[in-house]
Amino acid sequence: MLSNLMSLNLSFCRGFTDGGLGHVGKLSNLTSLALREIDGITDAGLEHVGKLSNLTSVNLKYCRGFTDGGLGHVGMVTYLTGPGRSLVPESGTRT
Repeated sequence: MLSNLMSLNLSFCRGFTDGGLGHVGKLSNLTSLALREIDGITDAGLEHVGKLSNLTSVNLKYCRGFTDGGLGHVGMVTYLTGPGRSLVPESGTRT
């Protein structure tokens, strides 16, 4: 039903957790994912995000439930916004 979805914004969905990311991880055409201010996301949830091969942009700003290890799962994206700053600028070079 949502197989053609390319952009998903779940920012500020305070009850959203890793379990929900398990479902998001099946949206293979997703290119942009916003998860701003969701504290229920951990490293385990970011593993699901890392399976999205078309994903180019992830917003995790003000999310506090994951570690640097979890960010490794989404390291392939072009633009990654993390807890307080852009982690990967548009050029694709880590800052």
